[in-house]
Amino acid sequence: RFNRSVEESLYFTVLEIVGDAADRGAQHTAVSLASGHQDVRFTVASDGAIGDLQSVKDRIDALGGSLTIINDHEGSTVVGQIRATESSLEPV
Repeated sequence: RFNRSVEESLYFTVLEIVGDAADRGAQHTAVSLASGHQDVRFTVASDGAIGDLQSVKDRIDALGGSLTIINDHEGSTVVGQIRATESSLEPV
């Protein structure tokens, strides 16, 4: 399990992306999370547009991660990754 600050950052990041999609008229949104030995990844896909999300980009950058936003005629997908380190893990 990741430490509280990483989990909170992921939670608020995904919350902001889903909220942005809803504000722009999305009817359906799906969220997926996956963690590996070196990172945690998330994907948010919606059937609506997603904006610039500068505050989300700033948050992910501060955590040493990356964020990609893809808007096309079918909707939007946001893919993010945050590098996991030993210090970001807590014992379960």
